[in-house]
Amino acid sequence: FFSSVDVSNDDYVIFVLENGTTFEVPKYKPFKVEIISTSATYVKVGDTANVSIKYSITGCNNPTVLVISDLSASASNGVITVKAPASKDGLDDVETVTLMASNGQTTVLASVDITVTEALVTTWDEFYTAITSGKSTIVLGADISTNSSYTIETDVMIDLNGKTLEISD
Repeated sequence: FFSSVDVSNDDYVIFVLENGTTFEVPKYKPFKVEIISTSATYVKVGDTANVSIKYSITGCNNPTVLVISDLSASASNGVITVKAPASKDGLDDVETVTLMASNGQTTVLASVDITVTEALVTTWDEFYTAITSGKSTIVLGADISTNSSYTIETDVMIDLNGKTLEISD
């Protein structure tokens, strides 16, 4: 019945019949969608920057793509774009963005959680440094005001005429 079967092509199998007739049959490729970006993802309320999340769709050349979320989000060319909300009203601390893709027969889904945070507001009222020689007066400081918790780590090493002064906090 078959004189040869060629499976070397990634996309299809070539059958050659005994009479020389050839035909191609597409190889099965599972239809799936997956989120590629796996790093921690968040949006800041009132921020002007968008969050971009990469995704891939395999097993379909022209799927219908839809994004479902309480956040303003869209998908195009392998990237989900999430806009930061103007306020946190009606939003949870973590919102799910779901990408739905359909090939007309099958629908597949992939989701990613987006943390919604209040915009970090930090003001530096004053930053000052005073280093004098001689008796060595050293003052380093900053007045910081923020609506978020923060950690300040310091590790300063100062050479004073060949002697080393280490300050750690």
